[in-house]
Amino acid sequence: MSFLHLAALWGLILLAVPLLLLLLRRKKLVLYWAAYEWLHATVVRKRREIEIRDLLKLISKLLLLAAIALLVARPTWRSSTSHGPLLLILDVSPSMGARMEEGSRLDRAKRLALELIEQHEGPVAVYTFSATLEPVVANYSREKGELRDRIARIALRSNAAGLVTMMDQLQACPCWDRADRVVVLGDFQNCWYGDGPEVERQMQRLGRGRPMSWVQVDDRPDVENAAITKMSLSPDGVWPGRPVLCDVDVKNGMARETAPRILSVFVDGDEVARQPFRLAPLEQRTITATAVFRTAGRHNVEARLDQDALLSDNVRYGVVDVPQKLRVLAVVAPQGAAPFPWDTYVKRALASTMPEGVLDYRAISPTEFSSANLDGVDLVLGVNVPVPAGGPMATRLTPFLERGGGALLFLPGQKPDEASAFGLTGQISTNRSPVDAKKLNGTLLAFMQQPGLKAGAINITQTLVFEKIPDEAVRMRTLVGPVAVHAAVGRGVALVFGFIPYPEHGDLQFNPNFVQAMLRAVWYARNRSAMLADNGTTRDWHFPELVPDATYSLMGMQGEAYSLAIDGVGDAAKLVLPTTFPTGVYQIRENGKERARFGHNADVGDSLLEAVDKKTLAPAIKQGLVFGNERVLRQGGSRQLEWLAVLFLLAALLFEIYAHFLRKTK
Repeated sequence: MSFLHLAALWGLILLAVPLLLLLLRRKKLVLYWAAYEWLHATVVRKRREIEIRDLLKLISKLLLLAAIALLVARPTWRSSTSHGPLLLILDVSPSMGARMEEGSRLDRAKRLALELIEQHEGPVAVYTFSATLEPVVANYSREKGELRDRIARIALRSNAAGLVTMMDQLQACPCWDRADRVVVLGDFQNCWYGDGPEVERQMQRLGRGRPMSWVQVDDRPDVENAAITKMSLSPDGVWPGRPVLCDVDVKNGMARETAPRILSVFVDGDEVARQPFRLAPLEQRTITATAVFRTAGRHNVEARLDQDALLSDNVRYGVVDVPQKLRVLAVVAPQGAAPFPWDTYVKRALASTMPEGVLDYRAISPTEFSSANLDGVDLVLGVNVPVPAGGPMATRLTPFLERGGGALLFLPGQKPDEASAFGLTGQISTNRSPVDAKKLNGTLLAFMQQPGLKAGAINITQTLVFEKIPDEAVRMRTLVGPVAVHAAVGRGVALVFGFIPYPEHGDLQFNPNFVQAMLRAVWYARNRSAMLADNGTTRDWHFPELVPDATYSLMGMQGEAYSLAIDGVGDAAKLVLPTTFPTGVYQIRENGKERARFGHNADVGDSLLEAVDKKTLAPAIKQGLVFGNERVLRQGGSRQLEWLAVLFLLAALLFEIYAHFLRKTK
């Protein structure tokens, strides 16, 4: 047995004072007289009753003093686990970068880890946990110098995971079976560890064979943190010299309003927007800025918040790859008796917003398409041309799409099999049907949910209504059903419309929002992300054509360099990225030349800094979990014996009751 506050035991010396007084009582001189014997017998009997009652009261008070001393001294029984194998796990997820007075949360965790290994008398294994459990000292070691050096080199990672992942990987850890005690140093956020019943179930899985301690390095309430969770460009697409909207999603990670904050957006290092804001408790909001990319090529984009407790989620990196041109090959049915070419409205919609020199538009007939060269084409536009299975249009178009091309196909809407090349069938409708304004999410007209824009005023008349289409593939819907759908062919995408933007087929082309809808359709069919960025979870990178004999590397803007290996063959080949690397903008190089670029970011799922409380974990604590701050470490593999103090208090109470009441009744 040991004591956490040994000095408090000096209070037990006070117990000897009344005992010494009893022992040192001076013997009295007795003078005998006539009635002495009779009076002496009476006094002795009464005095004995008083002395016994006083003695009982004295014992009660002594027991009370002993209980107080034990409560302060906190007696502890140290088990053999203080000498047995210790498995030490440090949380290295992004939230551990939150700042404290003496440094970051991870800095504090490392200091506590060093203190623990100095105190521990047995062997220690050290691991880190973010989204995976990684060894720092994989085998149990008594070499404290090696343990200190390895712990000092531990760094943050850019991704995170929660309770179930940690417990699953812990049981698969080779050190688990030998561990007498497991200590986890982390911040234990409510978003990852706040499911009390699940924590209880996981503790039941582990069983009571090994003590487990969760040491919370930072239990401050309401740590201020706002995060940038996403950065994206408008679905209209991005073209040289054309203004584009940049949407930045921000989130308040605490249960109170933020202080006034500033969001800044940079393009290639130059600030293009600056906007103040405040967020209500746990509010999420999209802040929009306007950016212009003057030239084609790759541009670095950065959104940044002013500083708060956690810096890693205050910045968002991305790369925008601006195309040089939009090369469109329009396959248009013969004009016949039509008053003007069938592609008139689509062509004018694109030309009206494309900067000069960007749109390269060429129209040919279906017959000419069978022999056209598609090598320099970005987008095939089909207008009033069906694409049945096995037909000449499908024969030429399918290989183009499989290689990664895009297509916008406006069908005549006169036969059910006009899109059978894509496995699509439908029914012909010739009745005016308005756009279903209640089902705009995910469609080309989603922007018309804004106040004042009336999607229900758009009508489609002559159309092919597609059947058995999942909701996620629908790109336009009227009250009679889907009239525009997404079809994936190999690496390419085709948007298939059951109608033509032309008089007597509907009035979409007369709506002021037709231009924006067509721009979105074109960018969607190109099947390229406008913003190249990850969320801390990038593990591989796909290219259409990887060269097996080439040398690939990952290069950071601050000089970081990593070699990349190819995994797989053919179209399934991919580059395997490092398990963890700092946030920022990175190039993927092929034989020393840039092949791609992207922004690497922290996992914003770890931005809610609210800590789990002991009340939530109460059921798990009953299952053997030890939870608390650094005081938990001082307990070691031990159990506190507070029940001894309680036992002394009960004994004191019983003696007092007996002295006051039971003896009086006699």
